[in-house]
Amino acid sequence: MPFSFSSIKVSWSPPENPNGIITKYNVSWTWEGNKDHDITNDTTTSYTITDLTPCTNYSVTVTAATSKGYGPESKAATGTTDSKDPDPVTGVNVNNYTDNSTLLDVNWSEVQDVGNCDVTYKITWSPASNGDGSNTTTTTSLSYIITQLEAWTTY
Repeated sequence: MPFSFSSIKVSWSPPENPNGIITKYNVSWTWEGNKDHDITNDTTTSYTITDLTPCTNYSVTVTAATSKGYGPESKAATGTTDSKDPDPVTGVNVNNYTDNSTLLDVNWSEVQDVGNCDVTYKITWSPASNGDGSNTTTTTSLSYIITQLEAWTTY
């Protein structure tokens, strides 16, 4: 099943012993205890499930129908939707400590619309007068205290 961050393309083969002419297929999917489904009213053997959440594990089954009704569900196929690139970080604030001029407290707003993806923030700093010697760190929180800075230096 090919995945993107918001869709899954499902394809299947007709049952080996259909017990009649296949009139339609039912595609069902579940995620984290929730269930949704979409009934296709034709005999197409593929379907694209859309409007999914990034970084979410989905389980998909297909059921064939004849004029007598639906047969048993297929074995479930599972997979996880891809991650989505986050929007730019907003609401960045930098606060210095009056009692210690070698520290800066940086905080920002949480990025939105990333689904169930884990977000890691990258913080880079360097003296404003000199672009060389930049430092970088990462964090999953919404703030970071930069330490061991040179006093009375703009960053």
